[in-house]
Amino acid sequence: MKVLRQTIRSILVMLIIFTLIITTEIQTFSSPISRKPINVGIILFSLDNSAAAQLKKEFDNLQNEYPVKVSVFNPQNNLSVQDEMLDSLLKNKIDLIIAMPADTKENAVRNFIERVKPYNTPLVMFNIPPDVVTKVLKDYNRVAFAIPASDKTGEMQGEIVRNLWNNKSIIDKNGDNILQYVLVRGPKEDVIADKRTQGITSTLKSSGIKTELLQSFATNWTEEVAKSYIENIFLTYGDKIEAIIANDDDLSVGAVKGLQEYGYNTGDELKYIPVFGISGTPEAISLIDKGLMSGTIIVDIKKVAEDLYAIGNNLINNANPTENTNLKSEDGVIIIGTNPRKYIKG
Repeated sequence: MKVLRQTIRSILVMLIIFTLIITTEIQTFSSPISRKPINVGIILFSLDNSAAAQLKKEFDNLQNEYPVKVSVFNPQNNLSVQDEMLDSLLKNKIDLIIAMPADTKENAVRNFIERVKPYNTPLVMFNIPPDVVTKVLKDYNRVAFAIPASDKTGEMQGEIVRNLWNNKSIIDKNGDNILQYVLVRGPKEDVIADKRTQGITSTLKSSGIKTELLQSFATNWTEEVAKSYIENIFLTYGDKIEAIIANDDDLSVGAVKGLQEYGYNTGDELKYIPVFGISGTPEAISLIDKGLMSGTIIVDIKKVAEDLYAIGNNLINNANPTENTNLKSEDGVIIIGTNPRKYIKG
């Protein structure tokens, strides 16, 4: 029965990809004034997070501005499903693959590259740790690696916290001149989570703010996990928590909802714990506007999608990955700016 399920799953994956590519060829043939679009297969390890879902939307929107056919695939953080999707894309002669893979450890990244290499298909890998990139960079001459400038967003988040700290009557509840906070971060060894965390902690330190980290928790970027985590640790720390700092707005929204289970952050100024996020999701902005959350950093996800496509298009044309862009490379990793901006109430 298990073998049968795996066989059916593989057939379905191949049919979906084959249909997408054939449809593109038919549409192109029927339009004499258009040239054949580039077929781009995009693998995003999960769409459970709002930022990832927004990235998918922006990839889809590329089709309105560029001669490109985009097909986004979600292996739901399952490596075997991801491998099946990748193999089927390659067998159907996709023009470009952009991947934010489920596993970013060296062996998994090298395996991904080795699957692509025999087909000579251009590959852009997103969110791979720089130390891993250093080890696999020379494995394939048609691969490029990119990460967002996440340290900058973390630094700006720290500036929002610092500005609020300057009014200590709001945040320093016990008057000890030390910020007692909880960190809700992304997964361990995730480059975005690591960079954002480094950015916030370095900014608080350089600002001369004394801090005490009450608890740090690595999540899978989902609201539900963050909510459950805050509900649990509130039983231990209660209103000793002076701030909650989250790597992402699904996490910050989950944190607010966890606090609300105990009557905090519902509109009563006497029962309020500042919560800070990053991404600028509509729900987070709504909570800020209502005074139920303190601030976030809005990032330009459209720019991320456009830059990843530009890198891949250069690879297709055998050009330098950053040619005709404003992007810079550091030790083999292309840094993508996200045009971050602060958002606070008022």
